[in-house]
Amino acid sequence: MMQYGICLETADFLKKPDFVDQILGLVRNEIFDFVQLQLLLMPKSYDETHSIVAEKMKDIPAVIHAPIHIPPRYCGIDTGNKNAFKDNVEKLKDSQKFADLLDSDIIIMHPGMGDGKEYLCETIRQFQKINDSRIAVENLPYNPHGQIL
Repeated sequence: MMQYGICLETADFLKKPDFVDQILGLVRNEIFDFVQLQLLLMPKSYDETHSIVAEKMKDIPAVIHAPIHIPPRYCGIDTGNKNAFKDNVEKLKDSQKFADLLDSDIIIMHPGMGDGKEYLCETIRQFQKINDSRIAVENLPYNPHGQIL
């Protein structure tokens, strides 16, 4: 069965409350099936938004999207960077808390922006170490040269 989601960012709940209400209305009226909650790396994203998100989304199915790594605008989770593992785990915590809060079975993560076999192997290693069964990988590791890994 095909389902359709619509995306909201955590910051929207603070900066655009009327927009959030309109989007949630589309889900309540069954125009969309769920909300994809995109976490941004605003300071203390969970701490600043969880109470309002919990109240507004208590009856809304949710998929959580972990912070993405697309420099320079986003500096989220980069699983291919072996030096960023501790930082990645820390950045993932808010996503896991939101998944717990909203009873979400899915946390979407991107594999990052590196290139080559070493990067892919590191990405796999980090996903294995994180070991959260809710994680769904969206997109493939960046491969600008089209190499077969």
